[in-house]
Amino acid sequence: MALMQILDDLLEHIKQVESETMALSRDAQLRLTAFIDAAQLVPDDATLEAMQYQDIVSQQLGATVETIESIQASLRECGGEIACCDDTRLGSCEAELAAALARAQEKRLAFGGKMHHDEDAGIEFF
Repeated sequence: MALMQILDDLLEHIKQVESETMALSRDAQLRLTAFIDAAQLVPDDATLEAMQYQDIVSQQLGATVETIESIQASLRECGGEIACCDDTRLGSCEAELAAALARAQEKRLAFGGKMHHDEDAGIEFF
């Protein structure tokens, strides 16, 4: 199997796992919300924050899936076996992959939620 195909298959596998994880997270969030509503409970601040964290996880996984799709598109543009690509094509692939990395890093930095924060700081959203 060609190296590019193996890389594409690995990325596709990771993308599928992350998509399934997002779906599980969404379902868990819906079930928890339904339980709270049905039981007429008023969630405390810690519970609300935990629910926000679950949303944050889904957002971050979604951004990762987008990055994987960008990388896959770049790999497909390069085409063929890496060893068969000439310097120009490799340079183009490198530039595309570097751009995908930069976009992924920007999305992570632009995210306003704090993953590690002080107890009293709460979560900030942009």
